[in-house]
Amino acid sequence: MKKLTFLFIMLFICSCMAFTQTLDEVNWEVDDAEKEHQKLLDQVDGEYDDADGEVTDDSISNMLRNKYKVKKLEYDIKNLKEKQSILKKNSAENIKIDYPGIKNSDLKAVFDQIPVINTKTKAPLAKVMLLDDNIESWYARWYMITQAKKSIDIVYFALFDDAFGRAFMGLLQEKALQGVKVRFLVDNRGGLDTTIRLTSKDILIELAKTPNLDVKIYNPVFDKFLRIFTQGLKSVWTANHDKLVIIDGQWVMTGGRNIWSHFFADYKDDDKGYLDTDVLIKTVKGNDIGLAATKAFEDEYFMKQSKDLKPSFIDRFGAKTLKDKIEYARRTMEMYMIGDMSLLPSNENEAAYNEELSKYTVMKGGYMDFYKKIDRYFKSSSYNGVYPTKLLDKGSQFKTDNEITKHILNMMRASKEEIMIQNPYIILVPETRSVLIDAGQRGVKVNIFTASPTSTDELFVQGLFIEEWKDLFRDIPGVRIRVTEKRPLHSKVFIFDHQLVVAGTYNLDPLSQNMNSEVVAAVYSPKFSQIVRNSIEDRIKKYSVEYKLAISPDGREQVIYGPEDHCSKKILRKIKYFYRPVARMLRPLL
Repeated sequence: MKKLTFLFIMLFICSCMAFTQTLDEVNWEVDDAEKEHQKLLDQVDGEYDDADGEVTDDSISNMLRNKYKVKKLEYDIKNLKEKQSILKKNSAENIKIDYPGIKNSDLKAVFDQIPVINTKTKAPLAKVMLLDDNIESWYARWYMITQAKKSIDIVYFALFDDAFGRAFMGLLQEKALQGVKVRFLVDNRGGLDTTIRLTSKDILIELAKTPNLDVKIYNPVFDKFLRIFTQGLKSVWTANHDKLVIIDGQWVMTGGRNIWSHFFADYKDDDKGYLDTDVLIKTVKGNDIGLAATKAFEDEYFMKQSKDLKPSFIDRFGAKTLKDKIEYARRTMEMYMIGDMSLLPSNENEAAYNEELSKYTVMKGGYMDFYKKIDRYFKSSSYNGVYPTKLLDKGSQFKTDNEITKHILNMMRASKEEIMIQNPYIILVPETRSVLIDAGQRGVKVNIFTASPTSTDELFVQGLFIEEWKDLFRDIPGVRIRVTEKRPLHSKVFIFDHQLVVAGTYNLDPLSQNMNSEVVAAVYSPKFSQIVRNSIEDRIKKYSVEYKLAISPDGREQVIYGPEDHCSKKILRKIKYFYRPVARMLRPLL
């Protein structure tokens, strides 16, 4: 009797454990079962393909046994998905929209005023991952795109035909051939390496010929050249500065990085490796983030300034070579990320690709560890990393909407403690300058982390900034300015009162405010704000110097530390006699 009682108790405990199985565990079981199911299907298909060979009792038995396993797995997967559905429903019902640690209700009100597309979800919730490491940002793109089952929408300011750009195009080609619908928009000015015909060797043309894959070029140079005389410089210089990756309407990535080796290489392998920031977002509650990202994409994709890239008669020649190039790059990149490079080149192009890729030693072999990390992070049902998140868009000067500038200025006005700005290009327009001055006079700490003449990729910007940085000290009480001394900074991030993070493509300059298309994500969370702030502080500690200007009560000034203290005289002369005069001349036109 005691044995029966003990057995009954054990069975009851086991049944309770099975009943209380977490959503994470069920998700992983479904994944494992589906992978095993596909593996068996491939095996069965292979057995049918080999049916022309000798048929034996053993081969028939194996085929029948595998068919039985397939049917059993299909039954198990069905039950697991029913359990998964129940757990997801219970999980969704338990989600509460709250703002932990709120200190500044005015800032929360500004976030709440950001419009949503799906009005049923007042504050969309998303799991958000900060990507401040170059290699992990590349891995994350690879992970996202390989997850796509229905659609991929991508827009980039710049796409280069290097080891990363070529592999990226190869991956899009592979997904399109698998039946995923791909739409790809590249800015003409930023993507000159691939968007100008003939000089780019027309590698994008070959990509555009892939079934299920459409490529468009934004504001092509030959289409807009004559507009300079009728519509002015803005119509020619306007760019689609967006960086968006949207997968199946659920995954969204935005940030500063373009598709170029300097954005993904570790600094140990590339002394021009940028400091940049992306955020990877996956919807948890409501589909508003995906809808907003898709709208931002389509607003520019369907403009008349976005031109279809269509092959001409001459593009029939050499097409196979181009197709093989990007496919070889995809396979080689994938193997290299896993830790192998055994794919032997069959021609000079492939050998050159291997040689280029082998320079990025830190990246080799790290993908699977990151894959496990990101896979578990986003498939976990825990609310770690889940924050109220919204997407803000700004159209190019061909459109009139500008949600980003309006809301960022309102965030600055609502801030009471600190405004932290990590941005490579600081050329303040009058309204932004006025708002920051007012913030400083209210006692708000204004911390600026930006580029310098020794680290910038835009000396025109420095032509104005090294002239105007003293004005910031004169006008904004307590402002701090740190600049990268050598390593290029390209990150566009704002943090308001340790509560609200805005990250994306938006620079504090007239191009972003008045001309270019931009996109940012706004994440309301003290926890995420601290994560991002720690990242910025770490960069400041490793790579920056601080500009200081002393101003005496009688108005006399003394530069304690400025550009002249760490920049070469050659660079300063170049800025003074060329970049500054040209920048002054162009500024009113922008």
